[in-house]
Amino acid sequence: MLKKLRRGYINIITRKFEDFIEQDISAVCISNKEGKIIRVNSKFCEKFEYNKQELLGLNVREIIPFKFRKAHDEGMQRHKATNQSKVIGKGEVELEGLKKNGDHIPIKLRLSKITIYGEDYFYATIKDLSEVKDRDTIIESISRFPEENPGIVLRVHKDGEISYANSSTKNFFKSINQSDKKNVIKYLRGKIDFLCESRMPVNEEIQIGNDNYYVSCIPVPDNFYFNVYAVKITDYVQKVVRREEELKSLSSELSNRVEHQVSKIREKNKSLIENIRFAKTIQDAFELKAIRTISSKFPIQYLNIAHSIVSGDFIWSSKIKGGKTFILFGDCTGHGVSASMVTVMVNSLLSQRLRPDKPLSYIMNALRDDIILLTAQELKYGVNVGLDGALISIDNVNDKLEYCGANISLYIQRSDELKEYSANRFGISIEGSILENFESQTIALQDGDIIYMASDGIRDQFGGENGKKLKKKGFEQLLIDAGRQPFDQRSNFIRGFMKTWQGNNFQVDDQSFVCIEYQSKKLS
Repeated sequence: MLKKLRRGYINIITRKFEDFIEQDISAVCISNKEGKIIRVNSKFCEKFEYNKQELLGLNVREIIPFKFRKAHDEGMQRHKATNQSKVIGKGEVELEGLKKNGDHIPIKLRLSKITIYGEDYFYATIKDLSEVKDRDTIIESISRFPEENPGIVLRVHKDGEISYANSSTKNFFKSINQSDKKNVIKYLRGKIDFLCESRMPVNEEIQIGNDNYYVSCIPVPDNFYFNVYAVKITDYVQKVVRREEELKSLSSELSNRVEHQVSKIREKNKSLIENIRFAKTIQDAFELKAIRTISSKFPIQYLNIAHSIVSGDFIWSSKIKGGKTFILFGDCTGHGVSASMVTVMVNSLLSQRLRPDKPLSYIMNALRDDIILLTAQELKYGVNVGLDGALISIDNVNDKLEYCGANISLYIQRSDELKEYSANRFGISIEGSILENFESQTIALQDGDIIYMASDGIRDQFGGENGKKLKKKGFEQLLIDAGRQPFDQRSNFIRGFMKTWQGNNFQVDDQSFVCIEYQSKKLS
């Protein structure tokens, strides 16, 4: 229940998160640490001409041309090593995207980290630069009229000397303090060796004082200098930062809401489990009474491994003074609370229906009629309760056992031989339009015979090296192996085997087992 409700809240949060990125003015792509895309907005789909389902699960590298992948991968690795919030440089980077049809589009990428439920993801905001003129053409145009350029334009020689600065650059240097001037000069001189060696332009974002600037450094190798063009982008950066803060705040708020709701659910779940555990004590009391009744005449080993605290498997017993011992070993369809309620009902009905002078088939038919009536199975709104069982009566005066089964076989071990007595192939409930009558059988017993009954939760359990069911053949071999153990160790042997067999597999059903050593009164 807790998992189901938690999934519900997570689905609500996911929808709100998707609405958030859908409202973004830019194309948005969210990927995991391995680079697989997990979310995109419609603007992203439009830019790259994919539909959403084609993009989900695709690696981000598949939408970046080969020549830009190295830079992208290095940025990702730099992020993982330093755990910085920005991946490439200090802000945005210009590169190209790859459309579905193979066309290249110039883009500006800002990559940030977000954390959701303890997992790191990359939040990419992408702007299409297709409508912007070729950068080299713009730079060439600007360089022809540097004095008219409202941005910063200057020229730095290989020896570090600034040979030219336009009016905007001079005003810029006048407006900043001495410390920032030194940092700017240091930054420019730090680019000299790199630009002279690589002969490739450098484009990046830097911060000077409280302002952000986008800087392009263009080398002119033949003349041993490089031109610098910078534009102030503080307003834009602040908008992006606010957007990232809103995203982080939303993520935190939604996480807190989930934790609050989960905490409330956890408290309710705790109360529910406490009630179920108390119900188990009631169920245990029924079983203990049955085991005491049987053990007053015969040695018994009983095992009931519940699937969900309370069990749908049960044992009931009653004895007649100086006469027979009656035992019902039952398995209700399903497990948990619903099945355990049926076990309580059947315990009550059996006490009313027990007729020592009648064959067991009569008791089973009457018990089925009672269950159908009480659960209104014959009506449209009835509850189709399923119940399998093995009802036996042991007469240790006359060395006889009467058995009537509903889908649960009886096994008797005599010396080294194990023999199965098959059950009626229908349960103690409505099955089809015709109710068949139960038939019982009488079996002669010898002193020292071992009587076995078990629920199908043992045979149906997945496990072993191949992760398959134990099935009937494996179950019968288990009984043979258990028969080689001291009698008082057999339930522990079965428990240990099932734990090993199951391994890490999920328990599919309640698992119960009973073995009784027959002792003839004639020999006592």
